[in-house]
Amino acid sequence: MTESTVIVRTDASLTVGTGHVMRCLTLASALRKHGAAVSFICRDHDGHLCDLIEKRGFSVSRLPTPNAVTDTRYKSSDLDRHVSSWREDAIQTIAAIDALGLEPDWLIVDHYNVDEKWETVLRTSVDRIMVIDDLADRRHDCDLLLDQNLVGQISTRYVNKVPETCNVLLGPKYALLQPVYGELCERVPARSGSIQRILISVGGTDPDNLTGRILAACLCLDRPDIGVDVVLPTASPYAKKLREQAAGHAHVHLHRNLPTLAPLMAQSDLAIGAAGATSWERLCLGLPALVVTVADHQRPIADEQQRRGLIRWLGHKDQVTESNVKQALEQLLLQGLDAAWSNRCRAMVDGLGVQRVRESLTGITETAEGSIRPTRSRGNQVRKRLLFTGGGGAGSEALYRFLSGRYDVHFADGDPEAKPHFVPSRSWHPIPLASVPTFVKELDRLCQALDVDLLVPGVDEELLSISQVRNTMECEVLLPPTEFIEAHLDKLASQSLLRTFGLSTPETEPLRERQNVAFPCIVKPRRGRGSRDVAVVHSEQELQAHVLLSRRQPDDFIVQAFLQGQEYTVTIVADRMSDLRAIVPVKVIIKKGITLRAETDCDEEVIAACVKIHEAQPVAGCFNVQLVKTPEGVAKPFEINPRISTTTCLALAAGVNFVDVYLGEGKAMTSTMTGLLPFRDHLQLKRSWCNEFFI
Repeated sequence: MTESTVIVRTDASLTVGTGHVMRCLTLASALRKHGAAVSFICRDHDGHLCDLIEKRGFSVSRLPTPNAVTDTRYKSSDLDRHVSSWREDAIQTIAAIDALGLEPDWLIVDHYNVDEKWETVLRTSVDRIMVIDDLADRRHDCDLLLDQNLVGQISTRYVNKVPETCNVLLGPKYALLQPVYGELCERVPARSGSIQRILISVGGTDPDNLTGRILAACLCLDRPDIGVDVVLPTASPYAKKLREQAAGHAHVHLHRNLPTLAPLMAQSDLAIGAAGATSWERLCLGLPALVVTVADHQRPIADEQQRRGLIRWLGHKDQVTESNVKQALEQLLLQGLDAAWSNRCRAMVDGLGVQRVRESLTGITETAEGSIRPTRSRGNQVRKRLLFTGGGGAGSEALYRFLSGRYDVHFADGDPEAKPHFVPSRSWHPIPLASVPTFVKELDRLCQALDVDLLVPGVDEELLSISQVRNTMECEVLLPPTEFIEAHLDKLASQSLLRTFGLSTPETEPLRERQNVAFPCIVKPRRGRGSRDVAVVHSEQELQAHVLLSRRQPDDFIVQAFLQGQEYTVTIVADRMSDLRAIVPVKVIIKKGITLRAETDCDEEVIAACVKIHEAQPVAGCFNVQLVKTPEGVAKPFEINPRISTTTCLALAAGVNFVDVYLGEGKAMTSTMTGLLPFRDHLQLKRSWCNEFFI
């Protein structure tokens, strides 16, 4: 943003607090770092932060203290009763801009007491206007609007309240946090187990001495082994009283005028505080919190955060007592902290919001190497967020590598130790196993907490339970329909169905009813994923021994004719409308449980068989077909996996992005001969083990 000029119009006071100024300072610092000249215009209220702004190196034009109204209004519905006030403020702001002798490229407004009338007047003095808002209770005349809050139905919050040409940035992914939070996000471990340190911070002002109530509750616990850090509000009239309250308690530490709360948050296990701007700082560092709302507009925000399992909301400030806080603390001390709570918090805010907002203002994006490239178009400024289950699987590394440049990629797995080293901590989330009764509820909760756009299940045991609730989830789910999943998870039923499509399939029978399947043959579970308990057996004795050693019942198994020929694993990709877009056959070279060596192979017979399958069952999404091409050239499918497979990553590497296809993001041209997306032929996959050593 070289040599650009930005004016910030915002206020702080004993009534409205310090949050507006503090988040504007964060954005101003980021803009200045990239070449912008930033100046502030603030009114001289009691509790203003003009000295702090100047200390940070920014000039401040001070407007006189208002006479007509006090700074106690939070709802813009009151503006009509103070028309002279908003008009006077607009005139004074224009005069301040003129006095600076500037022609601003941007005016940034963070103020609850102005709306489109004020902004329209300011259009005469500035090029473009950005509004930072939390309320969504009035119309704005602006080019860019930021609402960093998490509330229900946020996507429609500003419909008919901003011009059609306005670029709207919504949600905590745009939270204006100091860079230190993004830096610490990956380094701070998830909180779990016992609580050793508590942080009390209610914001820059505390006219009701909420801090004192919370501290009293902590002292009533009589737990000197638990450290308590108390951040004294900058403009609190109760500072002396709080010092007296903490006197004689060696485990209580008082702090004031801190440049950032990040170090205190990083070393804390639990926070107790207000639902203001520090909410996003706590979430970024994965800090569990007991929260009190101190303004009416914070209520829906706290309600949504609690619904997503991010906080425990104690209530509004006039309802919360020392006893309430003490009771909540005792409960947490008894049960301990769950790492999943901390991980949900950290996944919601990555600390890069200020960078995203700056990019929207400046029109440039910095790469890791420090060069610049054009930002994505308005419609694509926010990367869609993907969540893959089965995140510890063999293909996860490639999925992350090929998709993370275009999407915000996250993984979840039932094995907490399965996290691959290449996945950042903020992108890895433990979930219950599919057999746990709360699996669906916890997965849905995680999807909401992450604000997931697309869920991609990858584990057979999960598919039916997820598919059955997909219509109640807030995110899309990349899965075929339930009836397709049911039909093909049962391998015996799947083979019967394929034969009705006119496909040649290997003879398949229940083990107890084996008549036509001769040895050698394949024995496998009728239901089950991958190669678990699958074997080639050459005699009745081997067959019975295999069943015995598996500790399963004979009724659990089927037998299938052993096919001579070349094995293929095929990725079939369709869009949301179930239109077939791609078929990528992969020739299996080495397979030991999973495919270790493979190669893309544009085989016409294999593609034709898969086209036939999709024509018979045209489903949306991505699924996998396993087949053998016999020496006679007949493609015989022997299994269908109604999900992505570990070799789907080879299709990605070959140029077929199944996520792009499903979401309609890709613009790749189809082949004029097949009508399908082309892919790179004879591309090989070589899968090797990665040894990790750690203490």
